Amino acid sequence: MAENHDEILRAIGRLEGAMTEGFKAIHARQDVANGKLIKHDEKIDELESYRDQLKGRVAVIAGGVGFVGSLVVVWFKDRFLKS
Repeated sequence: MAENHDEILRAIGRLEGAMTEGFKAIHARQDVANGKLIKHDEKIDELESYRDQLKGRVAVIAGGVGFVGSLVVVWFKDRFLKS
């Protein structure tokens, strides 16, 4: 009976060791995944910032084009449509 008890204790010890190593491996993979997520978040922030800059530039260009277009219309009316 003592032999069975010792075998059970050894089996529990092996199981505990295996579980500890398994959890260490899981934590290591989770740390790698978290590192990748942080890098992805940084890249997303960079791309969103660039997108916002482009939107601002497009708005300025569109305003300039609209202004020039209105000047052309005024010039055209003045030049060709005089009564």
